[in-house]
Amino acid sequence: MKNTIWGLLALLLWINPLAMKAQEIPTYTMETLEPLLTQEDDTIRVFNFWATWCKPCVKELPAFEALEAHFAGKPFKLVLISLDFPQAKESSLIPFVERRQLKPEVWHLDPQMKDNVWIPKISEAWTGSIPATLVTARGGDLYEFKEQSFEQEALFEWIESIMEAEMTR
Repeated sequence: MKNTIWGLLALLLWINPLAMKAQEIPTYTMETLEPLLTQEDDTIRVFNFWATWCKPCVKELPAFEALEAHFAGKPFKLVLISLDFPQAKESSLIPFVERRQLKPEVWHLDPQMKDNVWIPKISEAWTGSIPATLVTARGGDLYEFKEQSFEQEALFEWIESIMEAEMTR
C-alpha cells in the first residue's frame, strides 16, 4: 500500500510539469516592438516594463495579474515587458515566469542599442527607471505613462479612470 501511494505521488509529480504548458516569451527589439505599442483599434493596452531582478517590479506583479482578470471580456490587453538582460532570458526570465505561473502575456525587450536611446521612444518623460507603465488608447495614441510602482487599489483606479474616459471619447 505504501509503495502504491509513493508510486502515485511520483507519477503526479512527473505528469504535472508536462500538463502545464509554459507560455512562449518572444523577444523584440525596439524596432519590432514599436508598431505593437501603437496598434489602431478600440483596445486599451497596458504595457508594464519590469525585470526579475527589480524588487518593486516583482512586488507589483500580483496587482497587474488582478487587473487583467478584472478587465477580462473588455477591450483591454495587458503585456508585461521584461527588461531582463538578453543573456538572462533563459536562465532567469523563463524560469521566473514558469515558477510564478504568470497569466499575463510576457514579452522580452532586447533594445540592442547603447546609451538607452530607445527609452524616449516609449515616453519622453521616462528616465529609464523601472517599474514603469505605458497605456495606449484607441487608435494607438499614447494615453499616459507612469514611472512608479503600484499598489493594487491605485493601479485599478488609474486604469478604470482611463477606461471611463475612453468610453466617452
